[in-house]
Amino acid sequence: MKKITNALLAGLLAGSVNVTAQTPSQNKPVELGYNALEALGTSQGDARIRGLTDIDVPIGKVKPGFHGLNELTFTSDARTLDTYFGRNVLTLGIGDSKIAPVVILKMDKTGVFDAKYGIRYTNLPVCDYGFLDTGLGRNSGTFDVFCGKEKGRYTMEVFNSTKLPYHGRPGNYMELQPYMRLGKGLSLMARAEIDNKDFRKGRYLFGGVKKF
Repeated sequence: MKKITNALLAGLLAGSVNVTAQTPSQNKPVELGYNALEALGTSQGDARIRGLTDIDVPIGKVKPGFHGLNELTFTSDARTLDTYFGRNVLTLGIGDSKIAPVVILKMDKTGVFDAKYGIRYTNLPVCDYGFLDTGLGRNSGTFDVFCGKEKGRYTMEVFNSTKLPYHGRPGNYMELQPYMRLGKGLSLMARAEIDNKDFRKGRYLFGGVKKF
């Protein structure tokens, strides 16, 4: 049963990228954003595979969208699947509005463990690209900001997520990601993953990314 579960999770990760790579360029029923596959090593000696999917489907003035982050971590001892995590966002854009309703689904290998409903705002003046997501769920609210800045062949991205439980202390998670483009959709990248602003206990990763 465990092998079947692992295979299903790997299929979700691969499929989230392959569906965009196979869309015919001459016929564009969908709008493709940033779709990529990352392969990174962690400071703990593990391996991390992350698939990023960014798809919008214009239907008249309405634009449903799927924006997925799905990743697998493989442990350093036996290279077996240790964890799966997904942050998948469903949006419903209307016309040229920079504000859209969203559903934010966080998943692990047992299924959806957190669902929030809110809005996404994409006109961040200090960023070359990015978004601000706010959402409310059963036990907490969330305030997520993603910001990317480009300069030549270099890019710097910051993702900051603040969890606001209705009872208890707020929590914070942050990612810092520098990129250096190599050409043909390939880039070198690093990432720092910081919980509650404690850099000493952070996870640090380095590897490459292929954009589709």
